[in-house]
Amino acid sequence: MPQNLAISEGFIITSDGDVSTQCDLIIYDPRTCPKLSDTSYQKFIPIESVIAIGEVKSKISNKVDMQEILNKLAKIKGLRDKVKTDPYKNYDESDGDHKTNVMREIFSFIIAKSLPPMPEIGFSYTSKIKPQHKHNIILGLDNGAASYVRKEAKHHCYCYPKDKNGSVSQAWYPTQENEVVPVHYTMLLTALSSHCQDAYLYKFDSVHYFTNNY
Repeated sequence: MPQNLAISEGFIITSDGDVSTQCDLIIYDPRTCPKLSDTSYQKFIPIESVIAIGEVKSKISNKVDMQEILNKLAKIKGLRDKVKTDPYKNYDESDGDHKTNVMREIFSFIIAKSLPPMPEIGFSYTSKIKPQHKHNIILGLDNGAASYVRKEAKHHCYCYPKDKNGSVSQAWYPTQENEVVPVHYTMLLTALSSHCQDAYLYKFDSVHYFTNNY
């Protein structure tokens, strides 16, 4: 992870007054936002500065538990749509790839000791979710990882749920025997490192926040 970034647990907030549920891991740029906390020392990170979020679980036993976690992450990623300082907020898709650029979205991941078997169609959500709000990668330390694959490159891991150049589908990458560093570990680390280096950060405007009651 780049030295300029920080990791924290806490809550993510928007200038509209939204407060996320508590996040196990928030990767953010502390240079672009003030340090906010309440009287109980809970940390609050403005959505403009957030680069990635992660959930850490000892075990995910079934698809219902998985759906609950995925829905939580998707809802938090959706807060990005409320950023008022997004210069492309009112642009059409015809204006270019600004809205479809994956580096403009929050990277989300799950780490658990073990995962339930991935259904043939992939892990699902309980309601309709925008493609860009879906998870990036799910890591089971003992059994493998779930991410995506481009249809034109069936054997190569792709860690984004939306691709402006074509469709993607969920894929399962199992653990392999006799690996010094398991391939599914490197999938997460490589993808997260790349996103942290290239992610787009939005301008933090204190006026939008201080005119609301926090």
